[in-house]
Amino acid sequence: MALGVTTSATTGQPCVALAHPNGGSVEVQLHGATVTSFKTSSGNDVLFLSEKAVFNGAKAIRGGIPLVFPQFGQPDKAMPSHGVARTATWSLSEEEGEPAVEGHVKANFVLGHSEETLAKWPHSFSLRYEVDLGADVLSVTLHVTNPGEEAFDFQALLHTYLTVPEIEGAKVNGFQNVQYIDQLENNESFKDERPQADFTREVDRIYAGEIGDVGVVGGTTVTNSCEKTAPGAAEVCVPVDVVLWNPWIAKAKSLGDFGDEEYHKMVCIEPGIVSKSHSIAPGETFSLKQVITA
Repeated sequence: MALGVTTSATTGQPCVALAHPNGGSVEVQLHGATVTSFKTSSGNDVLFLSEKAVFNGAKAIRGGIPLVFPQFGQPDKAMPSHGVARTATWSLSEEEGEPAVEGHVKANFVLGHSEETLAKWPHSFSLRYEVDLGADVLSVTLHVTNPGEEAFDFQALLHTYLTVPEIEGAKVNGFQNVQYIDQLENNESFKDERPQADFTREVDRIYAGEIGDVGVVGGTTVTNSCEKTAPGAAEVCVPVDVVLWNPWIAKAKSLGDFGDEEYHKMVCIEPGIVSKSHSIAPGETFSLKQVITA
């Protein structure tokens, strides 16, 4: 069945809804191409969406999977924090691209440079975002292509908010013996030697390097990958960074679009290429993929 744009009952904004035969569903806002809901066949939402999230078509949505491109944070002060993609209006692509796997439902969203983006970041770009819903599994892939005549440096991130029963008891596998940059400790580098990451205070870390599956113990598993392709060349694997974030008490209270107590119910596990900028030559494409298994 062909997909179309409708109005979200949650946000009141234009969205695309995907429904799986097993009862699972996904909702993607055209604002930022932000996935705001991924419900399994049981009806449980895997993604966290703040009760105070703003849905005005201008501000980035607090929750779901916002898309960060072409910068992480705000190293370039002329550009908004986390770039231009998460607050832009995307389009549902009329081109299906690669067909969905049997039993899956798939949608493609596209965004290109414009006068507005060029005023903030002077580079041509083409983004395609694939959202693929299977039986209790969601796969999202951000394709970044350089259609211009000059190379550019960029960062990209899938800023994924996951629901947890209680952050104080949550543990995350996948980071043992991995180096990380602690953004709360002057960006100093450390090695995490714990078998499982846990949470007793604010956490804001960039784990860099070869990272396998990352999973909330007893809950959601996240599998990440990134590849670079060039015309006539083989695919090259690119190491994926993973940001681990929970705002805890003080930071939660400082965020106007986040409930004071909501830090108890979420954790961000965010794959990307952010520990350093990456260069993309004319005609090249980076494909950053995340598979979320409930």
